[in-house]
Amino acid sequence: MTEQRVFEAREHADYTERFDRAEFDVKRYRVTWTKTDRFKMGRKVGQGHFGEVFEAKDTQRKSKKVVAKMLKDTRKQKAKLRQEIKMLEYVRGGPNIVQLQDTVKDLNTGNKLLIFEKINYVKCRDLFPQLDNEEVRYYAYELLRAIAYTHSIGVMHRDIKPSNILIDPRKRKLRLIDWGVAGFYFRGEKNIRGPGTRCYKSPELSLRYEYYDYSCDMWAF
Repeated sequence: MTEQRVFEAREHADYTERFDRAEFDVKRYRVTWTKTDRFKMGRKVGQGHFGEVFEAKDTQRKSKKVVAKMLKDTRKQKAKLRQEIKMLEYVRGGPNIVQLQDTVKDLNTGNKLLIFEKINYVKCRDLFPQLDNEEVRYYAYELLRAIAYTHSIGVMHRDIKPSNILIDPRKRKLRLIDWGVAGFYFRGEKNIRGPGTRCYKSPELSLRYEYYDYSCDMWAF
């Protein structure tokens, strides 16, 4: 195979060079688990890569509703799970990015839980056909805010697609979710080949070009 030509990102190409490389080392990252029994599981609302997703109540905060992802036995997927949690914590606080509130080990069951803010979203297949021109432009702008922040701190999401965009039309709230294949951009270095979902992949991802950059997210957008 001919060696690939190296192109650099037009913006934020040097962001990760400003810090100690250990800041971005996922392999050395260790998850801190809060041991508590404060979260009470409710109905199942979904299925993720690493486990089932439930509505839950935080009994220490006047039964505030949250979303809890109950993790499977993840020994075989430990590295992938660590990657997702690292990225969620790294992008935490960014505009329109789903908020990971805690990583919990339940004292009663021993289950490990990822606790997220609760979004009363409408499934994209039902919502998108109902949006008018102004709403489409509004949510597109809100998604761009999330993407712009992500890129400004050296992160590529790498799997932007309708099912990873939760929209609550009553509160006009949008959240970008699923950071399982997100990664850091390092100028002139190879990335993992071809992440993402086929019909939203940019040409460089589909052709397994390894020096891609943030622009893969803009193609998906």
